[in-house]
Amino acid sequence: MKTNICMKRFLFLLIGLTLSIYVNAQGRNFTFSGEFSQPNADGKIIYYGITDAIKKTVAVKQNVGNDYSGNIIIPSTVTYGGNTYTVTGIAKHAFEWCEVDSLYFPPSITEFEEFTQMFYGGRLDDIHLPENVAYIPDNGFWFTQMKKIWFSKGQRILGPFCLQFPGQNPRFYGFAESNIEELRPQALAASSQEVYQDLAVLPKTIRILGYSCFGYSPMPLDKVVIPPSMESIGTNVYDIAKDVYISHTTPFTLTSSSFGNQSTLKIHIPVDRSFAFKPVTGWSSYTDKIVEDIKVGPSGYTTFYLENENFKVPDGCTAYIITGVTPSGSLTTPDQAIVKAFTAGKIIPKQTGFILQGTPNSTVVYQANVTGIEEDVTGNLLVGTATEREISGAGYKYYVLSNSGDQGLGFYKQGTRGGASIKLKAHRAGLRLTESIASAKSFFIDFDAARENANVAGIRNIGQEAEGRDNVIYDLQGRRVKNPTHGIYIINGKKVIK
Repeated sequence: MKTNICMKRFLFLLIGLTLSIYVNAQGRNFTFSGEFSQPNADGKIIYYGITDAIKKTVAVKQNVGNDYSGNIIIPSTVTYGGNTYTVTGIAKHAFEWCEVDSLYFPPSITEFEEFTQMFYGGRLDDIHLPENVAYIPDNGFWFTQMKKIWFSKGQRILGPFCLQFPGQNPRFYGFAESNIEELRPQALAASSQEVYQDLAVLPKTIRILGYSCFGYSPMPLDKVVIPPSMESIGTNVYDIAKDVYISHTTPFTLTSSSFGNQSTLKIHIPVDRSFAFKPVTGWSSYTDKIVEDIKVGPSGYTTFYLENENFKVPDGCTAYIITGVTPSGSLTTPDQAIVKAFTAGKIIPKQTGFILQGTPNSTVVYQANVTGIEEDVTGNLLVGTATEREISGAGYKYYVLSNSGDQGLGFYKQGTRGGASIKLKAHRAGLRLTESIASAKSFFIDFDAARENANVAGIRNIGQEAEGRDNVIYDLQGRRVKNPTHGIYIINGKKVIK
């Protein structure tokens, strides 16, 4: 058994040598100017090495007999030879081959010796990492039988292999709430569903995830949220089945396998930013998986606008532009808007305001900055903005799509502006009409007809035949309407927005 362990240890040391090429050591090797032992408050003998005779500091060192056991409480200070020493460190192999139920570190502990291998070949059931130890060094608890590891607020960097446990399934506590900034290669061991969930939520301070930092195999998760603090994710870190959510507006360092390559993977980035991510090394491997999101309210309709990239209409949605108005020929009958529809898969050019129809109260996931033939949007009367701002212009009237008007969903003058201007949120659009059109009577927007005509202008003339069987107008309650105002109506079995 020990022969096998020694072989594993030798192989690991070879790996450690290759890591040292790019891993900056942040621990140090202790040199002892003297050694002694003293009992702690429980009467258990603790072995110490003097690390600084002038500053009176010591580190806990290996017990030659490897007989540390039970619950070990390390004191903050220890008296020897008439001097009081502060216990500041833990030396390498200090508890090698020992079986310990729990280990208590005093606040005075500030460092573990580099390549500690503190419990190599031993067992430690329950450990609270010291508050004042920022760096858990390379191999710190490597090849240790452990059950519970509690992170403190003091940890900043977890070194390579520092918490790797072959064949074990330790549980990690306090990871998401910690201040950890960097996980170096193979730092942790994630090998069970329980452990995956312990590590699923990243600390808000995390900057770097080194390659395979969660174990030898990429950690499988359905979903992961990347904090704004992230700077780099190495290879084989995750294997995400569904969704990665990123708030960055510019790409951080990524490899072609950082998130895995499952067919169902989607990488969600901020609106109108696909163009900044897709060409970048690493991110370019995920071109077909990079998506953006837009929320659709209870009406099932919203306006949208992208400044920097085109828009691919997703499945289950239809996009519309308004290119003009067809007069009804009647003073009492509303005119008809000329609507052009774009079905799923069509590509709308950038800097185009449009109306998007989707499932009410849903989040629509779409691809942007895609390659393909863009649709003709000539004559579009919808205008949009990439940032929140007010839009106005002489000779025009302006309207916003709203479901809070007196007649339900439709285009309305906004607030007290009287149509002279509109204030739009970022990536939204409004309707701009010349005053000659706007001063005329109201008009209907027939989305159903436009959608049926697939990219052909949907024109419906109500005209003088409005009283006929084919052009009778009803509201959504089934009541006949002779003089409709604003809202949604049923004409010839189709929903029409005025």
